[in-house]
Amino acid sequence: MAAPNPLRGEGEIGGRKLVVDFNSLCALEAVTGYKVPDLLALAETGLGFHELRTWFGVFLVDDLSPKEVGDLVGAEIAAADGEKFMDRMKVVQMKLSVPIEGFFGPPQETGGDPPPAE
Repeated sequence: MAAPNPLRGEGEIGGRKLVVDFNSLCALEAVTGYKVPDLLALAETGLGFHELRTWFGVFLVDDLSPKEVGDLVGAEIAAADGEKFMDRMKVVQMKLSVPIEGFFGPPQETGGDPPPAE
């Protein structure tokens, strides 16, 4: 596998390629019932186990069953650095954040007043 290019919305987990693009985001909307802005807000607050498995399953280039995706994600969590489980889970969640940010760009600051209307 060629090295993933985060600037093109690519990442990896367990040696398998992830791609965040228009089509994969359409698939994620269809599977979850949420629109992309709601999905991005959810990603900012943290994903639960089912959501994590679903997101990885949609973004993986390989077509894996939910159990296979869960085994892959579970193995990555077990192997990640961190003493506490939640620390290891955050390391694995970053494997989603990199290609998402690559597709959308880094999060924007939203504080402050809007620019004046012309």
